[in-house]
Amino acid sequence: MRSTMINLLLVMTCWSGTSAIARSQVSAKDIEIVQVQGTDAPKKIELYGKIHSAKHSDIHFPIAGTVDKMLVINGQTVNAGESMVSLTKQDKLALIAQTQQQIKTAKKELEKLQTMQKKLDIQQLKDKHALYLAKKNHDKLSVLRKQQVVSTLQLEDAAFRMDEKKALLLQSEYKAALNEDQVALENAHIEVLNSTIEMTKAWLDKSELKAPFSGKIRNIYVKPGQVITRNDPLIELVDSKNMMIRAVLSHSEVTELKQMLKQSGLSTVKIAVGEQVFSARVLSILPDSKDNLTGVDMMVLTQQGNDDLIGKETAFTMLIPTEKKRYEVPAKAIVNQRFVFKLSADNTVVQVPIEVVQFPTTKAQNVLVETDQLAPVDTLLIAKHKNIQTGEQIELS
Repeated sequence: MRSTMINLLLVMTCWSGTSAIARSQVSAKDIEIVQVQGTDAPKKIELYGKIHSAKHSDIHFPIAGTVDKMLVINGQTVNAGESMVSLTKQDKLALIAQTQQQIKTAKKELEKLQTMQKKLDIQQLKDKHALYLAKKNHDKLSVLRKQQVVSTLQLEDAAFRMDEKKALLLQSEYKAALNEDQVALENAHIEVLNSTIEMTKAWLDKSELKAPFSGKIRNIYVKPGQVITRNDPLIELVDSKNMMIRAVLSHSEVTELKQMLKQSGLSTVKIAVGEQVFSARVLSILPDSKDNLTGVDMMVLTQQGNDDLIGKETAFTMLIPTEKKRYEVPAKAIVNQRFVFKLSADNTVVQVPIEVVQFPTTKAQNVLVETDQLAPVDTLLIAKHKNIQTGEQIELS
């Protein structure tokens, strides 16, 4: 009897295990397999702001002059360093030629003065030596007169000769000093002339107005023949490739935006204006709004430009990258509006949470969902005859 009961229990246990195994397996006939492909699903933040050129400038000449040629036209795109306006140079070139001729003349005059200086220096040495000999002779006669060897007349004559030599020396020293002053003046004159040439050449180097950055000519304010000063604007140049957006962001979204940018480790976003989408970079999120609106000022630099948008206030959408992907899936693949089933690598059923972002307007349309737990290309499972559960094995063969 005891043996019979044990055998019965063993049979019941085996039947129960076989049923459990059967329930954990799902035939491919009972499911529909759908392959889906994901696209980026950025976070959208609606903003309002004014679009400027990233670089904008009214270009001035650093010098005064008369406009000779306009080398650009309105609407033209220029590269950094490209010439746009030139000033009249003829008078400056004539001044350089005239000054160079004056330098040649001054140098010839300087050579004459330097030659004369050498002669005067030699004459000065001769006069010094003559005075030395006259003084020595006078001193000798003074001693002899005390000894009454020579007469008073002879001593007076020696004194006269000494005074005469002293006067000649003073005259030669004066001539030498005067000539030295003339040499110094001529040198100074040549330096002034050289400075004039250097300054004129520096003016010529600045006589062509060059674009400080690549951009587009928006306005031209001058014409050939017009006299201009350093304060006169000549050309309005705008950056035609990059835009700056000054936007107002609500306080409720500031923290979220900062956290998302910090988590992604990037400041790169997308900006959608109408049907156009631009790559952009968040430069700063300012603490207070400088516009009389509730919100926070934000500076965004786009990497593309659009002349039609420059200077306009408009609503736009900031698209911030996230780890989520967006999928278009059949409505019947969604369970309780909260999850879908996918096929794992080992052919088991895996439940994946999703967020429905757009419901279909007709039964034939698919549903747009977002999730960060599906691969860019993944396989979904749809139950046909009976429900499927997580962990069940799919029999594909």
